[in-house]
Amino acid sequence: MQRRRPATFAAGRQLTIPPEMRLRLYQILRNICQRFQQPVPLRRMQQLPDLSNTSQTALLCGIVIGAGLLLTRAGIAFHHRWAAVPHQYPTFWTSSQIVFLEQTRVLIGIALTATWVSLLVVSPALPKSSPFGLMEVVLTIILILLTNAWILLVIPRDWKHTFIGKMSFGHALACIVVWWSILLGASMFAIAESATANADRPIYVIGTFA
Repeated sequence: MQRRRPATFAAGRQLTIPPEMRLRLYQILRNICQRFQQPVPLRRMQQLPDLSNTSQTALLCGIVIGAGLLLTRAGIAFHHRWAAVPHQYPTFWTSSQIVFLEQTRVLIGIALTATWVSLLVVSPALPKSSPFGLMEVVLTIILILLTNAWILLVIPRDWKHTFIGKMSFGHALACIVVWWSILLGASMFAIAESATANADRPIYVIGTFA
C-alpha cells in the first residue's frame, strides 16, 4: 500500500487573505495607532519649582531646631524616668482619674506614632521639588513640634501650678482630648490631602510611543 505524504505548500505559493478580514485588520491597526497618539494620563509625582536659598535655609533651621528640642526633652524625660521622679497632680484628682489620664497620654502617643507612620508611607506620593520636597519637610516639622508637645505631657511635672491642674478632672481631660484630637486630626488631614491632591493631578504626555 502506498503511503500518503503530508500536504505541504508548494514553493512560491502565497497565502491569500479575504478582503473582509484585511479590512478588519486595517481598522484594528488604525485604532491602535490612534490610541497611542492620544494624550495618555500618567500618575506621576508633581514636580514643584525649585526651592530658593532662603526657603531651604528656613526649612533646614526649622528641622534642626525642632530636632534639637526633641532630643533635649527626650533626654530630660529619660532622666526623670530613670530617677523615678513622680508627677505631682492636684489633690482633688482621685487615683482612678490619674490612671485614666496616664492611659490617655499613652493613647495620644500611639495616635502620634500612627501619624508619623502615615507620613512615611505617603511621602513618595507627595509633591517633589529640588533639593527636597517642600510639603514633606513642612509636615515633618509639624510632627516634630507635636512630638515635643507630647513629651512635655509625659515629662513628670507639678500639675498643680499649671492651667490644666486648676481645672476639675473632667474639664482638664476634655481640654487635653479635644486639643490633641484637633492637632492630630488636622495633621492626618493635611497628609492625606497632600498625597491625594498630588495623585489626582494627571500629567498628559502627547506623542507617539514605539
